[in-house]
Amino acid sequence: MKKKVIKIMMLEISIILLISFVATIPIFLNKSGVISGVGHEDWAFHFGRVRSIISALKQGELPVGGNYLDFASQGIGVNAAYPFFSLYLFIWPFLLPIRLKYSVFVFVFLLNFILAINAWGFISEFTQKIWIKISVTLLFIFNNYHLLLMYKRMALGELLGYTMVPLVAWGLLRIWKNKKSGIILLAWGVSLIINSHILSLVIVILALILVELTRIIGRKFNIMELKYLLSAALLTLPMASVTVYNFLTISLQNKYVTPAITIPLNDSSILPGIYLLDLKHILNPIPLTMLNAKTWNVSALLLILSVIAIVYLLAKRNVDNLYYILSGAVGLLLLVLSSNMVNWNFTEKINIFSSIRVIQFPGRLLMIAVLFLIIPIIKLMIDIKLPTIKAAMMITILIFLINGIMTIGRTTATYNNYLPEDIMTVGMNNQVFTTDYYPEAKLNKKAMTAAVRVSHSYIDGPITYGWSNPTFKSAQYQIKVNTNKLPSYVVTPAIMYHGFQYDVRLNGHAVQWKRDADYGTIAIKAKQIHLTKLNKLEVTIKPLKFEMLLTIINGLTYLITMVVIACFFIKTKLAN
Repeated sequence: MKKKVIKIMMLEISIILLISFVATIPIFLNKSGVISGVGHEDWAFHFGRVRSIISALKQGELPVGGNYLDFASQGIGVNAAYPFFSLYLFIWPFLLPIRLKYSVFVFVFLLNFILAINAWGFISEFTQKIWIKISVTLLFIFNNYHLLLMYKRMALGELLGYTMVPLVAWGLLRIWKNKKSGIILLAWGVSLIINSHILSLVIVILALILVELTRIIGRKFNIMELKYLLSAALLTLPMASVTVYNFLTISLQNKYVTPAITIPLNDSSILPGIYLLDLKHILNPIPLTMLNAKTWNVSALLLILSVIAIVYLLAKRNVDNLYYILSGAVGLLLLVLSSNMVNWNFTEKINIFSSIRVIQFPGRLLMIAVLFLIIPIIKLMIDIKLPTIKAAMMITILIFLINGIMTIGRTTATYNNYLPEDIMTVGMNNQVFTTDYYPEAKLNKKAMTAAVRVSHSYIDGPITYGWSNPTFKSAQYQIKVNTNKLPSYVVTPAIMYHGFQYDVRLNGHAVQWKRDADYGTIAIKAKQIHLTKLNKLEVTIKPLKFEMLLTIINGLTYLITMVVIACFFIKTKLAN
């Protein structure tokens, strides 16, 4: 009996590995190298984050709150304000002495693999039928929304959020069944989202609240469930401690420019046009580069399957199907809310709703819409008895798989920019610039302009700045004085945040400095500047006081719970 269980476990692991490989390989079939994405996408921003973290790890140190390697070498507080701890799961291939193409392949493979595991575990709470697990896992991975995040937008934070949504649902389902393992799974899911993307966290928490309210109304909620949920919440705290610490340090002590908030209506998907277009191209898919915020979708086949499943369950008139139907209805509602069928102007005109605009574009609702739409499909597959219907369903999923593979392949063909082999070392010559997380200052708009000009050494005035050899924790600025008359303090390009520890040196010696209120950057004492020769200013930022301690707590909590959950599942499988 134990041998049979082990064989089944090995089979399932092999299938998950195969699915992950199939989802990864099409983007790497080109012979030119690693694609760099297209203009105005998120990949360059996240590349700057990853490069800073990798550089710190290679030096055997922790990442610091500011980023000097990219973003104009100004030390912008991206690392503190934007969560990165979850990245440790995926970016380690960049530490290996292998070609960039292979590092990126393993990185992308890991993203697909973790999503496949989370989806497989979630589906296992409904059924143990292998064909259903395979089919639904393919729906999670090859739907257009996920492919868009992975292979077109390369929006790493949102991608990680989507990857962990099935894990959150998996943990919640086990808690509903009074299984203690659900506590760890739910804590993993929520904490990994906290450690990845704040906006995804907001969406997921709202979804959890609504789901639990539904259970309370339906009288399914009980004291044991409450205890398990509270236990998961408490366990989440140490798992997300370093992210919360970093975020609170920069947010409570500083005011900074947040990512642009637009009226969601301006970036809504066009319904039903986009799904009709997707259906039209089901056997001749268009590349993802032709999609934008107005054309985001979850794939026409997935939507059709979900609608068929909802209609089927309604026709059955079985009270046990109510929650499956409700789930599908919520998925459809989220689909509508993410589209141009909803006028979101009220979020701008009515203050009480203004906070909704923080999601920037409602297409992000597809993150949880996919999950809700898939749940009735699972029930439909479970109920299928006739071999002919099962065959038709499997053929549909096969078409869905082929469509996804072709979509990835055609997307690859549209890219014509490739990363140089040494990109992780040399970077992009500081061509990545963002105003996000830049300190708010008295002359904010002027400061933005000045920051760009300073970063490219074009600023007008008594001093010309340049830089050389930035590291993950410091930047060196060359200072050339163009006049004999200087103010008492001279403004520099180096950003300064309250709560961060800085070491500022001029020509190798400590220099008196302060934060300039107008620009939000470091200003140095002019008396210590040489007027007749080139000066070198070096600004170094140190890790936050409790960074190391909380990183250890974070890591140990994950490792201990991984051992606990592994022992639990192995024991359970062998017992059965």
